Amino acid sequence: MITSGTIEVNKDVDLTNNTVGNYAAVDIKGKLSGYGVNAGVYFKPTNELSIGLSYRSQMKMMSKGATVDFTNIPSQLKDSVPPNGSGAKLTIPLPQVITLGFGIN
Repeated sequence: MITSGTIEVNKDVDLTNNTVGNYAAVDIKGKLSGYGVNAGVYFKPTNELSIGLSYRSQMKMMSKGATVDFTNIPSQLKDSVPPNGSGAKLTIPLPQVITLGFGIN
């Protein structure tokens, strides 16, 4: 299977000694893609019983050009963060899934 999607993350970042909630923030936006394998087996041992087993492999969703925008960065830290709009490489793992099901008529 080939999968695509988008990501948008908005996160406050505590980079100051400020107690009034005036935090720095980062916004990340991008398109993701990944690939994996699906497999399934279905058995009907009797007319009354059916059994199904499916497997979906882990996928690493990756983006090579997500935009990253920082706001409210303290002046003494501005040289430590990437410039706004810069491309970021992201990897988000999706878990493998194994499903077993029974049907009784």
